[in-house]
Amino acid sequence: MTSLTAQYPKNGLVSAVDVVSSVTAFKHRQLLESAESKIGSLHYKPKVHTILKSPFKLANNSLLLGVVEACIGPNILLYNITYIVK
Repeated sequence: MTSLTAQYPKNGLVSAVDVVSSVTAFKHRQLLESAESKIGSLHYKPKVHTILKSPFKLANNSLLLGVVEACIGPNILLYNITYIVK
């Protein structure tokens, strides 16, 4: 974790951190695609966590929160979740 947290002050980001398995990621992708088939594209829509449980669960992943806490400290506030589909 130390090498990751050293990246943040230097680069302003931390990359290549495995916080979910490929199986879990696939399940969340299926949930996103299912929602989009019903209500339209959610790409770049703000506050998507207010209508879907899946992104909120991803944002509350303990491994992800551990990395965030290591970088910025324990005072973490979830303000917005936006899917950026690549």
